[in-house]
Amino acid sequence: MAWDTLRCKVNVPATVAYNTPDPRRVLNARSTCLISHSTRLPEERKPPRPVDAVQSLERGLAIIRAFGESPSMNLAQISERTALSRSAVRRLLMTLVDLGYVQTAGKRYQLAPSVLWLGYTHKQHVTVRDICRPHLQTLARHLGTSSSIAVLEGADVRYICRVMAASEFAPTVTEGTRLPAHQTSLGRVLLAQLETDMFEEYVRAGSLPGGLWLANFRQDIELTRSRGWNAVDQLMEVGIQAVSVPLRNRDGNIVAALSTATNNAAGPIQAFVRDSLPHVEETARRIGVELTPDTPVG
Repeated sequence: MAWDTLRCKVNVPATVAYNTPDPRRVLNARSTCLISHSTRLPEERKPPRPVDAVQSLERGLAIIRAFGESPSMNLAQISERTALSRSAVRRLLMTLVDLGYVQTAGKRYQLAPSVLWLGYTHKQHVTVRDICRPHLQTLARHLGTSSSIAVLEGADVRYICRVMAASEFAPTVTEGTRLPAHQTSLGRVLLAQLETDMFEEYVRAGSLPGGLWLANFRQDIELTRSRGWNAVDQLMEVGIQAVSVPLRNRDGNIVAALSTATNNAAGPIQAFVRDSLPHVEETARRIGVELTPDTPVG
């Protein structure tokens, strides 16, 4: 960039010859000019607005968002935070007050309870599946494994959300799949949360193997109940390892179970648990923060 194209004027004291200016003064002046020049965004570089965009709606929403930093503001504060003129802000506020989304308190403004409906109309359609999916995608991408959410329905678990690993070409389990609870890690985590009488009813009603298998199954459920997670090693199919944890909502109630699994086991189950469990537990915690007691399963 040529120096003369910036059209910057450098004032040089008379005591300094023009052809030998003080380097410090020239450097400071040059820096100021460059900074000032670089902050101006050329028109051709500004992101284009949609042709059908309604500017008044954009400005009204900007005012509503401005209250996120302060619950009560006057006209000048709103104007400053939205970068809109006071006259424009005043007209928009009058409209929002008339619609019931903003209320006045003297010369100050604050959001009215009616504004909650803007979010509630969306929230009432958000399910556990919707909340879980982005978290499962992150978990699956980080571990390179499949991640799933399932709920207990009778003697089965039903998969309500599942993200496959990149290496899983022909999945045997998809969303909506039902499997016997005792045959999956997800199911065993959920069975471990049942009251003793309900668990015994499940054992009696189900066509479970007896003898040593049943004794090992009971022991595994007790261990899961005490440590809070379950891991299975090639229980249903050769090569499949899985680790699961309960999924709780904000109130601490268990609403489902979360698991990660690999269909290409390359080591002992202890190594898989060591590498996966901390990430699965953290994912369950993050999801739980977003789950309210009234979030539908989906």
